[in-house]
Amino acid sequence: MLPSKTLDQIQRTAVEAADVTVTPIPGDAHNVIVAKGDQYEFHELPAPDRRHQVDTLDDLMQAADRWKAQVCWHGEPAIVLELDDVDRRDVVTMPLKLHDQFSAVVGLGLAGTAMKQAAILRWLKITMVDAIEDATLVGSLRTIRFKHSAAGSSKIEHGDESFGRDVENAVHGVEDIPEGFVVYVPKYANIFPDSRLQIRMSLEIDTSAETFRIGPLPGEIDRINREMQERLGRDLKERLGEGVTILCGSR
Repeated sequence: MLPSKTLDQIQRTAVEAADVTVTPIPGDAHNVIVAKGDQYEFHELPAPDRRHQVDTLDDLMQAADRWKAQVCWHGEPAIVLELDDVDRRDVVTMPLKLHDQFSAVVGLGLAGTAMKQAAILRWLKITMVDAIEDATLVGSLRTIRFKHSAAGSSKIEHGDESFGRDVENAVHGVEDIPEGFVVYVPKYANIFPDSRLQIRMSLEIDTSAETFRIGPLPGEIDRINREMQERLGRDLKERLGEGVTILCGSR
């Protein structure tokens, strides 16, 4: 079956006359029969554009060698090889799949996300398994106990906030809790999966809501994105050689 757009193109470029018809040839995807009145001609169809997709960097390199890639673009959300720099229609694409742990950190948002004690313990133990630098952090957070009392004060510190003269909210066990921590996570699942990148995180305790707010520090995600594209560019240049132009950005 011929692509409908191919037949449409032939129909449009043929002589627009009532007695002109274009007929596919069964079993032949490369030619059609163009009939005008009692005259018949065989017309060769142009080769379809290449729109290949691969899943690994090794496969991408094989495609570059097989079809003599001329240009390579890298950036979110994919690496794209241009096989023909004249019309730039033939391409091989490798989607860049974000690692679950990196997505989890980005998902916290620039303002961070507030979590109850059970939720943050689960996030650190399960979502960030093998990614936490401070091995004592989970144990320290587990021992925290919130307290409400009628004594008031005027100070506001990490884990100890005053709300007038009638109510005071405090947290016990905060002495061992840092105001930040570090995670080491891969950015991509299908490229450099063993390369863990450092992301500095903030940690704030809201005693009135009995929650913990965590999130990446400002600029950390942008730094990771920049460093990863710089590394990817160097790796692609080394693998593809001087004959292929390497460009960072979106095609």
